[in-house]
Amino acid sequence: MFSALVRLRYKLMWAQVRTDSGKIALFFGLYLLIGVFAIFMALGGLGGALAAVELGRGEMVARLMLAGLMMNGIGLSLLFGLGPSEAFTEGSLRRYPLDSQERFVIRHFIGLLDPVWLLLIAGIIGLVFGFIWFGGESVLTGIPASVLFILANYLLTVTLLTIIGLLMQTRRGATLLGALMILLLSFGPLAISSLTPGTRDRMWQVVDLCLQILPPGAAASMITGQDLLKVAGGAGLLILWCVSMFMLLRTIEKKPRVSEPGRAGAIVWDNLYDQTAGIFGSRYRPMVSRSLRYHLRCNIIRFSLISSPLVILMLRYLIPGYGEKAISACRLRSFSY
Repeated sequence: MFSALVRLRYKLMWAQVRTDSGKIALFFGLYLLIGVFAIFMALGGLGGALAAVELGRGEMVARLMLAGLMMNGIGLSLLFGLGPSEAFTEGSLRRYPLDSQERFVIRHFIGLLDPVWLLLIAGIIGLVFGFIWFGGESVLTGIPASVLFILANYLLTVTLLTIIGLLMQTRRGATLLGALMILLLSFGPLAISSLTPGTRDRMWQVVDLCLQILPPGAAASMITGQDLLKVAGGAGLLILWCVSMFMLLRTIEKKPRVSEPGRAGAIVWDNLYDQTAGIFGSRYRPMVSRSLRYHLRCNIIRFSLISSPLVILMLRYLIPGYGEKAISACRLRSFSY
């Protein structure tokens, strides 16, 4: 049944591109390019393992490389989406003689066959075999570490995408996610660059400590661990991540989807907008109430209400070298805008 569904999935992909010869050529060209990138990813893993062995800091380099692969998996999946949600939904698989557990397993095994995850799997396998080849690590710990890390990384990514999908179904959730992403991309690098060298070193120590309890750190402990206790600790942590993400994902997917219009109640004419507009008297109340509704329901204005105070607070780092009077004047000008 699983092989039949995989063949059906790629037949559906082929049916989407066979109507035009140019699309067919692009289809084969993309898969050829994916194969080339998979080879480069595997060679990159081998090179990273060789560098780690030469530097004598195998676990730290393995942890950082696995963290980079994990972030690539999450970022690319957020950008392009995951295969199981696109190819086979829960409703479409109900047509086959499968129970809920089998549908769950088949959907996500098919998702692991997406090109994005095949590239990441190639990089992980290249890194593991590099440590086995150049560093003399054990195959008995390297192969299980790579399998558990791939599963934990995939389940974590799918869980994040599922939660984001639930939030995007509501207007407030979409606005909040958009504001958080813009703030993270805008002010995150600026905040990091404004840190002093000592604070920056302490921050990276905290990041490295967090990575040790995440799947990259656990997998690195298994791959490069020399004693049984360290290998067992890494394996237990990876299994804990896999089980917890599996249970959380199953709980979220079983939850019924409720759209925002379905939760709408009765129309309230005397709401917060009308009560606030009542301060201006009966003559201006309709105009003020309508203006409040328009502006406070606009996503751009909502985002400006969040970002404007942050911009004013960050002016000290945006224009370094100026006195307190100049910064206060710039804050006043920014507030007036």
